[in-house]
Amino acid sequence: MKLIRSTTLLGIGILLVGCGAFSLPSVYDVLSKDQQATSFVSASVAEEISREYLKYHRTGIETERLQQLGKDIRSSHSKKAIFTESMADLTSTDQFFVCTLCRSTINVFARTFTEGELSGPERDNEAKKLLLGMCDYFAISTQEVCSGLFDLNWPILDFILNETVAQSNTFCSMLPIPICQVQQDEYNLTLSIQGDSPKESNSNLPAKSSEDILVLHLTDIHYDPEYAEGSNAACDEPMCCRNPLPEGSDSSAAAGFWSDYRDCDCPKRLILSAFEHIKENHKIEWIYHTGDVPPHNVWSTTRQGNLDMLSEIDELLATYFPDTPIYPCLGNHEPHPANVFGNDEIPSSLRVDWLYEHVWSLWSKWLPAEAEKTVLRGGYYTASPSKGHRIVALNSMDCYLYNWWLFYNATLIQEQLQWFHDTLLSAEEAGESVHILTHIPAGE
Repeated sequence: MKLIRSTTLLGIGILLVGCGAFSLPSVYDVLSKDQQATSFVSASVAEEISREYLKYHRTGIETERLQQLGKDIRSSHSKKAIFTESMADLTSTDQFFVCTLCRSTINVFARTFTEGELSGPERDNEAKKLLLGMCDYFAISTQEVCSGLFDLNWPILDFILNETVAQSNTFCSMLPIPICQVQQDEYNLTLSIQGDSPKESNSNLPAKSSEDILVLHLTDIHYDPEYAEGSNAACDEPMCCRNPLPEGSDSSAAAGFWSDYRDCDCPKRLILSAFEHIKENHKIEWIYHTGDVPPHNVWSTTRQGNLDMLSEIDELLATYFPDTPIYPCLGNHEPHPANVFGNDEIPSSLRVDWLYEHVWSLWSKWLPAEAEKTVLRGGYYTASPSKGHRIVALNSMDCYLYNWWLFYNATLIQEQLQWFHDTLLSAEEAGESVHILTHIPAGE
């Protein structure tokens, strides 16, 4: 689930180029006075940065004021946390940086669009030049990372910025940062609810018994076929342990044999060792596998590479646990590019039908035939492994902040949400106990 959080914020800015209204976000009345003051400072700094940066973009001359603003804001944020932590959990300093970054990028792209640079035949090149410049100015990541992210995401973003009905001043408020939030009427949804709301709940755990079911939960395997023991585990990019140590580096920066806690993913030997241990030491009755097989190199993934890794891990699961039912769901790293899942309202070339078709070819050996329709429709399904039990597996990317299609049309979540309601209602009427599988919580 971890991903390049601050780098992808630049994509939010790109979305605003064609959205019509370019006013800075206002704040909710419910913000405290301190939050309102911080929001105002963020908006003011973003406005000044955008004006000065646009001069630099057009003239090649960086003013002293732009240099000072850049120095101040680049030194104000942590280098790793903004890539790896949930935004809601960032320090107030890092949240200020992320909000200001988003607003600055919005202003630069919006003004560049309205004043002509992004409306001509060099639109794609100009957009990339702007993005890479902002990436360098804010010291977000390496040029390789930012360039790769642009190349993978631009076709989607370019379509969205021309088609979205959302207002530009709502985009930064999608971030779970109070000082960035504004009202967003376009995200009001209508759901048909049947029956009365529950008036009581029972959260008491039953006592253990001989009838208990032992379930193995696997998640975020993040298999990295290119992991290299002894490689650089302390690199400048969001994911390390692939490239050789720079000459003269301390040996403590070398990646370990099994993997490394410093922003690295899993070599195959670690996965095999884990599966072998589980097989030998536990009697598993079901397996829940809740997504994220590919690694965190979200700037350099390929469609075929993701498909190959999904197939390889699926084959390992079937080999080590041949008689164990497995109930999987999708993570945000399964598609290419990462995070983006749309629906049939978008062009076929930008949809992820290829992913749904592939995972159904893998999952169909474990799931009931009636699950095919919803898996191919949106990567979600329901199944009953035994009488009285029901599993509901969701595609949680419908509510994921970095699923760009939410900026195109937030109602794309409504179809699965209504299906979820109807499925739970049927389970309640049948007296079934339900386990809900999902990769991330809504709104992450």
